[in-house]
Parts: sequence; C-alpha cells; structure tokens
Amino acid sequence: MLRARARRDGSRAIRIALLALLVVAGIATVAAPGSSAAAAETVAVTVTLVDVKPGPPPLNRLLVDVRLENDRPAPVWTLIPSFVPSRGGGGVDNLEQITATSGAVVGRFLGRAGTYALKLAPGARVTLRRLEIGWWRDKPDAQAEAMFDVRLADDLTIDGRPAAAWFTVDPIIAGLVDVDMTAAVHANVHRSPGNREVPLPGNREVPLAPIAVTPVAIRLAVP
Repeated sequence: MLRARARRDGSRAIRIALLALLVVAGIATVAAPGSSAAAAETVAVTVTLVDVKPGPPPLNRLLVDVRLENDRPAPVWTLIPSFVPSRGGGGVDNLEQITATSGAVVGRFLGRAGTYALKLAPGARVTLRRLEIGWWRDKPDAQAEAMFDVRLADDLTIDGRPAAAWFTVDPIIAGLVDVDMTAAVHANVHRSPGNREVPLPGNREVPLAPIAVTPVAIRLAVP
C-alpha cells in the first residue's frame, strides 16, 4: 500500500514522500516489480510556498516552487491541480501549452478538473518557479492549510488519446531544467471535439487503472 508523508521546515518548504517499501529523508521511494528495497526506484516532489496573492473572494492565488526528481528508469507523468480543493466532477476541454525559454514544455489542461501536466524523463530534475495554484479559501479563519494531491502516473490517456498527442511537440523533459512560469509563453494548442469536457484520468470519478497512479499528499501552511 502506498502512503505519503510531509516534512516542514522554517522556510515553509515541504518535502513529500511516497512510501512503498522504504522512505529515507523524505524521498519518494517506489519499488519496481521484482526489485529489492536496495534497488528501489524513486520519485521525489518538493513544494515551497513563495507568495500568496488575493483573487476575487474567496480565491487566493498561491505561488509555489515545485521541485521534481525522477530517479526511475522510465518516464513518469506528474499531475498538479491548478485549483484546490476540487469542486468535484468535471473534466478538461483545452490544453494550454506553456513553453519555457529553455524550450521545456509544461501542459495546463483547462476545465473544471484543471491540471498542470509534465512528463519527466528518467533522471530528470525539474524546478517550476512561481507556479500558480488557485485556492478556494471559503473560511479563512478555519483554513490554515491548503491540501491537495500531486499525482504520478506511468502513462496518461485522455479521451482515448495519449496525453502527449495533445501537445504540438514531444512534452518529455530531460536533464536539469529550471522553468520560470511567469516568463514562459502560453498558447492554446488543442481543444477536445466540440469543446466538450472530457474526463481526466486519475480523478476519483475516473481512476487510472490499469495504469499505476500514486497520489502524493501536499499540505501547505498559508498565513
């Protein structure tokens, strides 16, 4: 069974751990089939809150730095919600392709299940700086933390097509990449047929099975 654990420090950074067989120093550790703990594959996620900007009440705009490390020998899709908490149901109908100055590509699927999507190559080290996540803070006095899941998947299909086919280029990100999300170029590159919302796999309503998916629980303390 997979579990998740978070660790806080004074900079409000959060180190997220996935646990299958072993967790060491907050690194996500997922064992490959037939492997031993010593040869386990790992995926690590670090989220740091850097700023909060007001939006139309009750919306707050959280600006976060996200660090992703894929030590698996295979690519992995990383899905980060663009709004939290989920309002339930809904899907996506449009892909906004975000291109960094380095050429790296991040997808933002638009719709009620809006989600950022990145495909990480084996060994990739990716930092997204000042990524914006909308937080519906309906009760500020009672809501001290923003909570959501970052989801990891071996593969991703949307509306019967590979998610990569929604992009105009191969979205896989390799090597050491630092993306300033505020300086990246945004372009709408794909719409679903008839602009209808299509289910986003990995939501509660549309599980990724038989594709392996791991939710990573995030808790951000917000002033």
